[in-house]
Amino acid sequence: PKRYLQPLGLVIIILASFSCSNMIDDWKRSKSKKWILPILLIILGIQIILNLKPIDSRNRFEQEAAQWIHTNLPTGSRIYYDYGRMRYYVEGDSSSRYLVSWEEIERLISSDDIIHYDYLVVHIPKKDYHHQQVLEDRFGKPLAAFENQRGKRLLIYRVHP
Repeated sequence: PKRYLQPLGLVIIILASFSCSNMIDDWKRSKSKKWILPILLIILGIQIILNLKPIDSRNRFEQEAAQWIHTNLPTGSRIYYDYGRMRYYVEGDSSSRYLVSWEEIERLISSDDIIHYDYLVVHIPKKDYHHQQVLEDRFGKPLAAFENQRGKRLLIYRVHP
């Protein structure tokens, strides 16, 4: 909801800065649209409350995985990331912002291009158990797993045993 309310709040702030007193006077004189100003003030209040609320820790599983990588994997390791956001969290590289498809990961594994990497960091939702099974058959159990409560999961595999 924040991404929808923030632009609306910005518009309200701009309008209020230019014509706050006129808006209140018009609201007092108006007979038909008395509900608009209270609704806008309620929405602005909700936005302020939501912005002051701390970030939900369930959405931090990727940052936690990045911290784990920094702590537990050797410096200079060659890591394949299936998502540019993970590469940014770990290495600060923002050149790629897309999620690699499962078909591309399968191609990487089946063509043995994966041998150029030491570790594989991949997003596998809980509902895609078959994909996890394919990776475990090839690389064994994941070194680490991070997930949120909405079924998103990130797994880290060692490519070379």
